[in-house]
Amino acid sequence: MPDDEKDIVALLEAAFDPWPRFDLPVTPLDHWAWKYKDNPSKQFIISLALKDGEIIGCYHDLAQTIKIGDRYFSSYQGVDTAVKSEYRGRGIYRKLVRFAFEMENKLGKPFHYGIDIQRATLRVSQELGLKKMPHNKLVLSRIMDLDKHFKGTETKYTSLKKQGYKILSRYNQIRYSIIKPYTLMPDFNIYEVKEFEDRINQFWDEVKNSYQFIIVRTKEYLNWRYCDKRGGDYIVKQAEKNGKILGYIVLRINRLSKNQQGYIVDLLTLPRRLDVAEALVSYACEYFVENGVILINSSVVEGHPYEAVLKRFGFVNNFELVLDYRPDEDYKVSLKKIGENSAQTYLFTYGDSDWI
Repeated sequence: MPDDEKDIVALLEAAFDPWPRFDLPVTPLDHWAWKYKDNPSKQFIISLALKDGEIIGCYHDLAQTIKIGDRYFSSYQGVDTAVKSEYRGRGIYRKLVRFAFEMENKLGKPFHYGIDIQRATLRVSQELGLKKMPHNKLVLSRIMDLDKHFKGTETKYTSLKKQGYKILSRYNQIRYSIIKPYTLMPDFNIYEVKEFEDRINQFWDEVKNSYQFIIVRTKEYLNWRYCDKRGGDYIVKQAEKNGKILGYIVLRINRLSKNQQGYIVDLLTLPRRLDVAEALVSYACEYFVENGVILINSSVVEGHPYEAVLKRFGFVNNFELVLDYRPDEDYKVSLKKIGENSAQTYLFTYGDSDWI
């Protein structure tokens, strides 16, 4: 019901202050409709907790299609969870998640996963039997101006943090430049696109078999995720040679965050085209500097070749994202194979979550 949608969004706004935690050119209600009602699958699950007819808690399942091994799975990512402040600590979150799982089972036991970084949600996930996905998911960051980044947070350890960052950043630049030399003279063009064309499906067909775990990136999905203003303002750059797409990168500046943080939201190239990845990351760094961004963030699977590309540009490990999943007989064999395969066959970026 429309009134329920307004009440759900109001609860999210009160809990996250604001929701979502990035700037939008539309209202939060428009963003909610884009995210759930208008996503490519046209599917979503929302679990609600009610008290005397009032919505006091919510848990959203966002539908996505994931390629795991050689198969495609209908999946649900747990996102946008909130419980009204005066009702927290009563096990409502746990009940919402259990109800969502029951609904998923009725819809055919789809794959379920989510990011856990808070102790409370991690504890509930463990109690409900969720398992950590294979291969670590890292957030890498590059500080463009240390003085501005640490301004207003001066402590007796600040100078040590600055020096430690400088040493680690320079170490990464030297180490990965030696280990992973790429071409410095690209023979392709990079340009901005406002929407993905049909050719991106051919690009996807060439990429998909190189990955054992990857969210399906078709034209429909990419245009919904990055080219609909209700989702936010993204910059999409595409690398091309002779009409053939070699790769793309998606960037975003969060103007609600401290010092307007920049994000490499998504990055994907044809197999073995790390020269393309490097050129796209180089452009990203230049773009963020030109727009006054102090801190750049990117998410990458530890051991994936893109980790080396980013560290060549001075990115350093910031923290780990805990990505967990709900075990199920139908896909546990495929997931076992992921753990056995190299991390280069596993892709997970910021854009695969709803963080930015």
